[in-house]
Amino acid sequence: MLRRILHPLALRAIALVAVAVAMFTPAMPATPAWACDTSKTVSGTVGRTAVASTWTYCTDSSQLLVVSLQWSSGNRDLALRVTEPNGIVHLVDHPVGTSESYMQPAPLPEGPWTVEVINNGRTSVKYNLSIALTSQPGI
Repeated sequence: MLRRILHPLALRAIALVAVAVAMFTPAMPATPAWACDTSKTVSGTVGRTAVASTWTYCTDSSQLLVVSLQWSSGNRDLALRVTEPNGIVHLVDHPVGTSESYMQPAPLPEGPWTVEVINNGRTSVKYNLSIALTSQPGI
């Protein structure tokens, strides 16, 4: 009879200890909702509406961000718009040529970056976009 009384009491004691440990254990820090990228390559076609590519940086802050946009026809005019996680916008738009590039030196703000390909013309243009982190010269 004593065994039958102790057994349910022991189970209750174990359950209380488990609840107490769960209540007083510090929570693990939340992981970001986004995945971290070190490079990204996109090929596509841009019409009259800008094409956006989201890229998330969250690694070594000593690296340099390099964004490169290429297209094949010199009589087309594409532009590159890069938006930092803090909202700062950088526009690269040279009227001549078949490429645009953007470089952001370290330290880089972490979080989601938005890179947009903008077509300043009237016809669709095929493009290649490359986004990468690289070692900063002199470091």
